[in-house]
Parts: sequence; C-alpha cells; structure tokens
Amino acid sequence: IPKFKSIKAELHRKFEGKIRQATVSKTATGKVYISFLGETSEIIPTKKTIDESKAVGIDVGIKDLVICSDGTKYENPKWYRKAEKRLNRMNRWRSRKVKGSANRQKWNRKVAKQHEKISNQRKDMWHKISYELLSKYDTICVEDLNVKGMMRNRRMSKSISDAGWGMFFTMLKYKAEWQGKNILEIGRFEPSSKQCNICGVTNNNLKLSDRIWTCENGHTLDRDTNASINVKRFAFYKITTTEGISGSNACGDEAIASSAKQEAHWSLAKGEFTRYLNSRKETYLEEKKSLNYYDNANDLTKLKKEQEFVWLKEINSQSLQSSLRNLDTAYNKFFRKQTKFPRFKSKYDRN
Repeated sequence: IPKFKSIKAELHRKFEGKIRQATVSKTATGKVYISFLGETSEIIPTKKTIDESKAVGIDVGIKDLVICSDGTKYENPKWYRKAEKRLNRMNRWRSRKVKGSANRQKWNRKVAKQHEKISNQRKDMWHKISYELLSKYDTICVEDLNVKGMMRNRRMSKSISDAGWGMFFTMLKYKAEWQGKNILEIGRFEPSSKQCNICGVTNNNLKLSDRIWTCENGHTLDRDTNASINVKRFAFYKITTTEGISGSNACGDEAIASSAKQEAHWSLAKGEFTRYLNSRKETYLEEKKSLNYYDNANDLTKLKKEQEFVWLKEINSQSLQSSLRNLDTAYNKFFRKQTKFPRFKSKYDRN
C-alpha cells in the first residue's frame, strides 16, 4: 500500500492463486480490514440433480426466523431487541458529553462497539443456519420477498431489520453456488400462507395476526409451517410445468406468453392512469379540491368491489399501484412548476 512501509496483520488464511485486488476498510470501532480478491484454478462444481426427496421449503418470520417444510424451526434470538435498553442508556450517557470532547469520542466508540457486537451475533447466527441447511439438503426453495418494501411498514421495520432476512438469502445463494446446490425461488405474490397445503383451498380473508387457521374443509394449519410446505410445492410445480413444455423453443414460448401478459397489464394500468388524471382535473375544476394518491387508491379499492369493474381484479395490483404513484408524482411536479401538465396516456404509448 502506498505510503505504508510495513503493516502488522492477522491473516485468516493462506493465499492461493493470483491476487487481483485489495480493498481496505475501516469500521466505526477503529478496526481496519483488508480483503483480497484472488484468481484461482478451482472450478465451480456442477449443480446437483433436483430431487424432491432431498429438498426443503423455507419460510422466514419474526417469531421464528426460519421455518422448514420438514417441521424444523429456528427461534429468533432478537439480538437488537435484547440490547436495545442498554443501547438507549449508552446513547443517553453519550448525549451528556460535550461535542468534540475526548469523552464524547470515547462514548462514540463504545456505542459503535455495541452495534458491531449485535451485527456480529446476527452474522454468526445466519452463517450457522445457512451452513446447516445446505449440508442437509441439495435443493432449497425460498420465496422472493420484497424486504426493502416490507421495511416501509413502521410497526414492523425494526423487527424485520433485526432479523436480517436479506443477509440470510445472500448467504444461501453464494454458498449454494460454491457447493453446487440449487436455490429455487417462487414469486412474491404466490398465496403460500393463504392456501391450504392439504386440499388447496385459498383463504383470502386471512390476516397477519392469524397464526393458526382452519380451512373450509376443516384442516387446522400453522401459518408458517403451511407457508414453507407451499413454497416447496409451488417451486416444484413451477419446474414441472416448465419442463413439461415440449419443443426446443420452450423458454422462448414462455417468455413470449409472459411478455404478452405483462403488456396487457401495463396497457390496462395506463387506462387507469388516464381515468384518475381526468378525475383529478374535474374535481379541481368543480370543487377546487386536489386529490392525492391515497384518495385514488381508496377509490380503486371500492371500484374493484363493483360488478362493472370486476375485471380490475385480473390486473396485477403492482402495475396499478405503480400507475397511481407515477400520476401522483407527475401531478405534484406540475404544481411545483417542474414539468408540464401530465398527458393522457393511451394503450399505444410506449413510454
């Protein structure tokens, strides 16, 4: 490293291959790390055969961190919640020190050290769980969760952040790549919690607070265990249907069908954009009242219940919400004089 003569370092392992890059990083506690990127002659192992008997479906949660389809549950230690009282006390003590003083710097390091300890506990836990799962199974089925979107929920964001689901999924993916194991993902909108894994009945009225529920046919289900079984079932159903398409252009046909479906969704969503743009314009001219995103979203929910607009249920809700968000942004920019008045969109628009 330039301007450094010799540095004492603790090497965790011997280097093999050619070093391509070195990255120096420093933590808030003052520890300095150097990570090396090297090129070796090792070949990534080939993927193992996907076999349902050697597969497991997993669902993540807050009460139990990981729930497996074989019945195994990993309890959530809640590292941040346990240390929260101590952290609050330390932050109060730190706030009483004069800014810029040596005492203030000392307490900054103490608080950072506590946060680093929590982070290390969480990493250690996820390393152990991911290692255990990949040692036992050749295929792991997971759900493609929108963790970033779920963090917007103010009531659950701290618990979700404390769980660190994103870190777990990242570890699973790169470790599976190293070992030649398989990771199967299902879509985030699949009814894994709402559908009974025994008879297939879907309970659309299921609430987040319902941890144990009974389906129409009398099957009593644990919400999380049911979800993990369904995750595995949906993942293998997806594989079977994909492999069942005959001909060499199977992937191409599937992509064309998916593209056509998406195009139809966005075409209808653009129609809703125009409908609500017109509604906003008329309301402002007649009542001198400006509607916002939440007014339009509530109106959309009511429209879906009406017989005349029952077709709205067939449209991807994400497309509709995105369309309303775009309208709200365009409308606000217009009144801030940042852009022109939003234009009416037709199904022929490509932008």
